[in-house]
This record gives sequence, C-alpha cells and structure tokens, in this order.
Amino acid sequence: MKLLQAIITLSLSVVLAFYTAKISVARWEGSLAKVSIAGCVLSALATTGSILIEGLGMHNIQTILLCCVFLYGSYGDIKTHTADGFIHVIVLAAALIAKPAAEIPEALLSAVVLGGIMLAVAVFLKGAGIGGADIKFVAACAFLTTLEGGLWGLGIGTLAALLFNSPYRKKEGAGKGFPMLPYLSCSYMLVHLLF
Repeated sequence: MKLLQAIITLSLSVVLAFYTAKISVARWEGSLAKVSIAGCVLSALATTGSILIEGLGMHNIQTILLCCVFLYGSYGDIKTHTADGFIHVIVLAAALIAKPAAEIPEALLSAVVLGGIMLAVAVFLKGAGIGGADIKFVAACAFLTTLEGGLWGLGIGTLAALLFNSPYRKKEGAGKGFPMLPYLSCSYMLVHLLF
C-alpha cells in the first residue's frame, strides 16, 4: 500500500511540474521540452527525497507545491529578471501546510531577520541587483524553515549565484543583474528537505 502511495505521490509531482512548465512557457515563451524535462526531473528528485527522508505525509504535498512555485518563479526570473508578486504568498501558504502552531513565532522571527538582512543588503549595496521580489522570497522561505535553515538557504543560494554568474558579469559588465530565484529556489529546497 505504501509503495502505491509513493508512486501516486511521485506521479502527481511530475504531472504538476509538467503543467507548471507549460504555464511558464506560455507566459514567457521558451522551449517546453527543456523546461518540462528540467522541471519534472527536479520535482521527481525533490519528491523522492521528501518521501525517503520524511515518509509519506503532508511534507510531500508541501514539497510538490514548493517545486511548482519554485519552477514558475525561477523561470520567470530567468526570462524577465522579475517575479510575480504572488510567489511569496504561495511559499507562505505551503509553509503553513505542515507547520505546527507552536513553531509560528520562530518562523516569523526567521522571516523578519532574513528579510531584514536582504533589505539591508539591497539598501547598502544599491548595485547588487537585489529587488523586492528577492527580499520577499527569502523572507517567505525563511518562514518555511528555521532561522538556521534560512541562513543556510540564503548563504548557499547567494554563493551559488555569485560563482555561476561571475564569469557572465565580467563578460557582460558589472551593471547587469542576474536572476537570483533559481539559485535561492534550489538552496531552499535542499534546506526544506534536510532541516
């Protein structure tokens, strides 16, 4: 019975990732094949990790929802360097799916601290290319995780973004920004699965 549930959960994650990719490509254009393959593979890996680490339950639904919103937000950020205003709301909703009421004050503290860090960086490093969507996304993801997990997610995502985009920035010029959501999405998915 548990094997059947795991197969159904995994199939649901792949189907929803495909439809998310389809919606994303319809909105911002691009190759449906590439986006759907990448999205389905990443969603299947994350959902499998969720099943293996947490077992079957609400954590899997949370993971599937996060995969879809992370895929949509990341693709939009890659294509337009912006993100829809509802992305952080869905991350907050996903966080509330499996969060006990006793953990909400700590989650709020985590969101305020990490959102504040991102806001301070955006204010003091005006050329860093950090926008309001990045700040809200990090705060929402910090609400999802613990303060420690939020710091890990922010640190890993920022480091990955800088490492992968440094050659590009040198070639194209430092004034050009780069999308942060793909890197933050991957790092916060890892934190979601491991913390």
